[in-house]
Amino acid sequence: MSVPLKKYELVTDKAREWKGRQWVGDFLIVLRNDTEDLQLMFDVQGSDEDFIDIPRIDFGENSVVIEGAKEFQKVFLKHSALANGIIRVIIGRKDSTYTLRPADTLGKTPVIYNVTLTAADTEYPQTLPLGTKKFTLKERDGGAFRLAFTKGLVAAPTEPYFTILENQAYWEDDLLLSNKTLYFAGAGQQTIEIIAWT
Repeated sequence: MSVPLKKYELVTDKAREWKGRQWVGDFLIVLRNDTEDLQLMFDVQGSDEDFIDIPRIDFGENSVVIEGAKEFQKVFLKHSALANGIIRVIIGRKDSTYTLRPADTLGKTPVIYNVTLTAADTEYPQTLPLGTKKFTLKERDGGAFRLAFTKGLVAAPTEPYFTILENQAYWEDDLLLSNKTLYFAGAGQQTIEIIAWT
């Protein structure tokens, strides 16, 4: 039985000094890196000679694949602060499978939304465009907020809802959405930035 790949996305508005993430796998693929000085270590914070330098990678260009000497349980990251930057990675195991998508399933047209959460613990909706194939969202200043795909859950809040933590982004691809609405709530005076591709 194959193991699905895990995907993660981090915003780079704040610097990381060997910040550890609980990413478990046999290999790591860097799909996007907006920083100029990203470095990675597996499992332990070793000497300065143990890190791996990651070049700047625009999404859609050549990705970087790193195989661990053995299954790793944690990945440490170090980089300088970069406003509005993204690091996007995939973590996999030896029995993970990945299928290349045909060109007509890839998003070609981006649409940007800025959703203003004026009041705290108040629900704000945003409908994605017809035929959305992928989207990414984050809070402009790195604040935490709540997300739901059903109306009436995020304000109180009432489960089930999803929390995007500080300095993190959320993304999905391999989609084909029709009039899907996202619902947001947070601490107030926040802006949710969304890029949807059709």
